[in-house]
Amino acid sequence: MQGGMVWRSWHISYKGAIDDYYKKLAAEEAAASSS
Repeated sequence: MQGGMVWRSWHISYKGAIDDYYKKLAAEEAAASSS
């Protein structure tokens, strides 16, 4: 089941990248709306 481990680690890092992207997007929107 090593392939499953690789997929899981890739999936976690991919989800983390999406979370970071949306956090960055939300922070930029908050900064734009507050200025």
